[in-house]
Amino acid sequence: MPLDQDALDAIAAWVKVRPPALSEHLLLSLPRTGQPPRALTTRDVARIVARHAKGAALPEDRRTPHVLRHTFCTHLADSGADVGTIRELAGHADIRTTTIYTAVSTTRLEHAIADRSRRRQAVRRAAAGD
Repeated sequence: MPLDQDALDAIAAWVKVRPPALSEHLLLSLPRTGQPPRALTTRDVARIVARHAKGAALPEDRRTPHVLRHTFCTHLADSGADVGTIRELAGHADIRTTTIYTAVSTTRLEHAIADRSRRRQAVRRAAAGD
């Protein structure tokens, strides 16, 4: 997974202070019961996502890792990322799974029309200046 410098710095800082654990996994569950840290489970991740989504006042049906992943992929597509990049970052084995994000949204249509209009106006201004 490609990471930017901020993410790499955060991981390096975590590794320096990471408590001893029963696992070598990078991400740990830190129980408040005094038990030693252990690798995060799928359920742990779901609880973390739900807690932060609730704090962001998202509706209950939008508080899952699946919705977070879907939103991430949708934002990538809306930002112009190609389907191969989205597939890789989403971890999809089959590119056909990724094609859902390439559906044309109203926002993308509006941006395409606005971009075309701006380009046409720039060409007209350049032609008028000749």
